[in-house]
Amino acid sequence: MLRIGDLLVQQGMLTADQREEIVAHQQTKARPFGVLAEELFGLAPESLDRAWAAQLAYYAPRVNPTAEAVDTTVQALVNRRQAWQFKVLPLRRGPEGVLLATAQRHLPRALRYVNRSIAEDCALVLCDEHLLLDALEKFYPMPGAREHAMAQHAPTNLATTW
Repeated sequence: MLRIGDLLVQQGMLTADQREEIVAHQQTKARPFGVLAEELFGLAPESLDRAWAAQLAYYAPRVNPTAEAVDTTVQALVNRRQAWQFKVLPLRRGPEGVLLATAQRHLPRALRYVNRSIAEDCALVLCDEHLLLDALEKFYPMPGAREHAMAQHAPTNLATTW
């Protein structure tokens, strides 16, 4: 099992001793690990988001969004701007709730969006980023959106890419 505390230690956000101190606090106070990490050691919420996303990515199923059957009723849960801004593609409803696809790099932001904006239970699956953009172009056409998405992640200093 991949635990959030172990991930934070691997990422250098906490020491092993700090992780154990948080676990000890959890024995006496039934509070989430992340909340205690923030309170006891000043861990930034963004660090927790990245660790949580890494944990989810470890377990999340992988799909090819261009080969998935997309239910148009769930597609309506997200508008074009939201789909492109948060890089999420609603696929269908399943036993876990609304199934949405995203790429691993966009997982923290997609998680925040889904948790705050969709009033139904949701589950995220992962896919290749280029396939995600292909599917977004198909289901949420928006001229120039792919180019904008690619430009946001292009290297700004060519010397660093050699």
